[in-house]
Amino acid sequence: MPVNPAQAINLGVDMSSGLGLYATELDITKPTATQLDDGVVALTQTDGLYHLARTTKQTVSDAYQLTLPPLNDFLSAARGLFTTFFTPRWNAQWAQAGFITPSTAVPRRASSQLALTLRIATFLAAHPTYENSKSKVTAVQGHAVRMAAVTGRNNLATALIDLRGKATANETAFQALYDLEFSLLKTLEGTLAGDDPRWLAFGLKMPATKTTPGQPQNVRAMLGERGEVLVQCDPTPLAKRFRCRILIVGVQMTYQLAWSGKEPMGAIKSVQPGVTLQIIMQAVNGGNQGVASDPILFTVPLPGMTLAKALPAPPVAEHKPLMPSGNGNGNGIGHGAAARVS
Repeated sequence: MPVNPAQAINLGVDMSSGLGLYATELDITKPTATQLDDGVVALTQTDGLYHLARTTKQTVSDAYQLTLPPLNDFLSAARGLFTTFFTPRWNAQWAQAGFITPSTAVPRRASSQLALTLRIATFLAAHPTYENSKSKVTAVQGHAVRMAAVTGRNNLATALIDLRGKATANETAFQALYDLEFSLLKTLEGTLAGDDPRWLAFGLKMPATKTTPGQPQNVRAMLGERGEVLVQCDPTPLAKRFRCRILIVGVQMTYQLAWSGKEPMGAIKSVQPGVTLQIIMQAVNGGNQGVASDPILFTVPLPGMTLAKALPAPPVAEHKPLMPSGNGNGNGIGHGAAARVS
C-alpha cells in the first residue's frame, strides 16, 4: 500500500488497469476503474498545488531573510550614533531615543528589532538634530528598513497559511484515493489466491512471496549520557534495517528521518532540553518497508529534572499506523496529517 502521494498515484494507475482487465472476470464492482482514475487526477492536482505552495513559501522566506541584515545594520548604526550624544551606559536619554529596556544592546529577535526600529525612527522624526545622513541614521531610513521587514514577514505568514491549506487538501485527496485502493486490496484478498499472478496486474505483489517485515514492537526511548535520545525496539522478523522517524510536537507536522541502521537501536542527537518528540520506527527488508510502530512521546528533560520525568509517554491516541510500502526508500511514511514528509 502507498505511503505518499506519488506511490498512491502510481498504484491507482496500476489498479485501474487491473480492473480494466479483470473486473468482469473477478466480479468486482467496487471500486470502479473510473473512481480510481478520478482519485488519481484529484491527487495529482492537489499534490502539484501543495509543492507549488512549498516553493512559494521558500521564496518569500528567503526574501524576508534578506530584509533582516539592513534592519540590524540600522540599529547598530543608531546605537553607535547615540553613544556620541548620550553616555555609553543606559540612562533616561537612551529611553527617550527608543531603548526603553535598561540596556543599549541591539536585540536579537526580529520582532524586538522591528519594535525598536519604529521607536528610534519616531524619535528621529521628532528630533531631527540627532539624525546623521552619512551613517544612514534617519527617520526615513528607519521607517524604510522596518517596512521592508514587516512586508517580508507578512508575506511569509500568508505563504505559511496557504501552505497549510494546500497540505490539508492534499492529505484529503491522498486519503480518498488510499481508501479506494485499500478497499480493492481487501476485495482481492478475498478473491485471489496468494500465488495468483493476477495480483501483479493490479500493481501488487503476490502475498505468497511475503518479504515485508512486521511492525516494530516495544519502542522505547531514554536519555543518553551525552544528552542524546536513545531509541530502540524489539528485533522484528524479516527486518534487515530499521528506520527511526521523529517530529517535534507543537512545531512540526511531518515526520523526519532521524537515523537508519541494521540494528534496532540508534541515537537522536542535538535535541534541545524541553523539546517533546513523537517517535516511530519501521522495519525494512530490501525494497519492502513494513508498518510503522505505534508512536511514543519523549520529552528531553530540562536541567534539574529527574529521569522519571523523561520517560516515554503512552502511545498517541487516534494514530493511524503507517502501511507497508513497496519500495522502502523512506521518501514518504504515512497517510495522516502528522505523517507527511515535507
